[in-house]
Amino acid sequence: MARKMPATPARRRRLGRRPAARPAAPAAASAGALALVIATAGGWPGAAAQNVLMDEKTVLETCIRDHGDAGRCRCYLGVIKAEAGPELYEATVAYVAATFSGDAKAVDRVRQRFDLTAEREQAMVERLRAASATASEVCEAAARRQSGRDGGSR
Repeated sequence: MARKMPATPARRRRLGRRPAARPAAPAAASAGALALVIATAGGWPGAAAQNVLMDEKTVLETCIRDHGDAGRCRCYLGVIKAEAGPELYEATVAYVAATFSGDAKAVDRVRQRFDLTAEREQAMVERLRAASATASEVCEAAARRQSGRDGGSR
């Protein structure tokens, strides 16, 4: 009885058989790659929150650098957050962070990202000015109360 020759890729081709298919990539690897693509595209739910946090950080750092009072800067940001409301806060804080950076292209990117027309931008700026005036009153009163409790005078 003749021995059967092992099936090598060249022999398979000669016989008209296709080589065995390679095993598929593990599901975890492809799911991880998909998650990476989605995350870098900004499509995951945390992306907006991450952008807001980075914009808040920029605003706070700039405010503290300019005014030197971290408590007052946090108070201002809190009042602006309450006044703007959740639907406008992301656009507002992104706009403020972009204007604080002094980069005109960053402001243009914010306009495009949030589809800000000239009218919508003007309305947001007016709302921001009103919120800033309210923040001045609230935060100054809070600072006076705090200095009164600490025994300090202004």
